[in-house]
Amino acid sequence: MSYHKHNKHQGRYDFNEIRQLVPAIEDYLITKPDGSYTMDFASSQALRLLNKGLLLQYYGLDYWDFPKENLCPPIPSRAEYIHFIYDLLRGIKKRKTSITILDIGTGANMIYPIIGHLEYGWSFVATEINQISLDNAQYIIDRNVMLQSGVELRHQSKDAIFDGMIRTDEYLDCTICNPPFFESYEAHLYANARKTRNITKGNAKNANINFAGTHHELVYPGGEEAFIKKMIDESQGYKTSCMYFTTLVSKSKILSSLKQYLYSKKPELSHSHILEVGNKKSYILIWSFLSTKQIELWKSQRI
Repeated sequence: MSYHKHNKHQGRYDFNEIRQLVPAIEDYLITKPDGSYTMDFASSQALRLLNKGLLLQYYGLDYWDFPKENLCPPIPSRAEYIHFIYDLLRGIKKRKTSITILDIGTGANMIYPIIGHLEYGWSFVATEINQISLDNAQYIIDRNVMLQSGVELRHQSKDAIFDGMIRTDEYLDCTICNPPFFESYEAHLYANARKTRNITKGNAKNANINFAGTHHELVYPGGEEAFIKKMIDESQGYKTSCMYFTTLVSKSKILSSLKQYLYSKKPELSHSHILEVGNKKSYILIWSFLSTKQIELWKSQRI
């Protein structure tokens, strides 16, 4: 697949530069026969250090870290989602007011607001239900002056997605979300074991949980499909508060079911986009309750 033209994470990782920025990654580097480096991608700690190096290298952060229990995000695919949103919002730059994005479940790593703000100057409202994750996200903001004018954190204190997070008379250009994928933690462990076996080629000595993740990040009753259906239901209450609603969807089977469910809610538009990064294929579901004319007006001035 070809990356978006704005995605900085194309080609091989520059481990020589990354090891200068994050010396601790040295312990996880593997020298190849040609003298170049690769890495132990089955190691959760190695992935954390790699991601830290990428954010320091390409986005100029002064600090980034998160508790080892939390989800370790693959930076290239997270960036690809942000660049898709850039294309979706194309033309909006003519408007005087700034673009505002709602990141649902920003997590301890706050990766979408970091990339979106530093790449495009967007403002973010980043919500999170777990207070520990929210505190870590705030610490990242506090340690990076460049983020302090672009990200507002909000604590979601109830089992809701938009309710209580989108304020009265507040207008958002787009919502983004990486929903919890699993209906139970046991399902997560099974999927992770299979992923780890693929990475390590069955070598049990090297196997460990490489992407980690806390319960609230990974698990929702009914799984990903139930979470997104709840999102669709709640979005109907904010038809004129947001131009585009979007979310990641992990599998085509779930996507088909969600499209049927969304159709029953009668949005003005809905479609999906394939997101391919490496060997992984996922989807972005997009919908809006605004007409094409209203969207054009929104992009130029606000409706």
